[in-house]
Amino acid sequence: MTQEETPKPRSRTKTILIAVAAVICLALAAGRILGLPDDQKNRFLADVRQNAVSDCDNDPECLENIRLHFDDCVRDNYTSERSGIFTTTYNLDAMGLYDCLNAFQQSK
Repeated sequence: MTQEETPKPRSRTKTILIAVAAVICLALAAGRILGLPDDQKNRFLADVRQNAVSDCDNDPECLENIRLHFDDCVRDNYTSERSGIFTTTYNLDAMGLYDCLNAFQQSK
């Protein structure tokens, strides 16, 4: 009689590696679903720019000022704060942003 060969059990290391890979895949999938921090920042900046443009009421000088100086002014007037693994909260100092833009407009 021959003895039946029993399959070898998986090694503990292999099981741990599979579990770690699964967790990483789930975290990446969650990041895609929830939006990565760069996407969140881009949406935040786009919303701020859109609001600033709408506040110009089609004034050509104001729109040109935003086109030229928005990036510099917004960089100095917002803060970001991690609020989770994949999320960042952005806060705008609107008064500081508009003061900065107005300073450029008045210096013409």
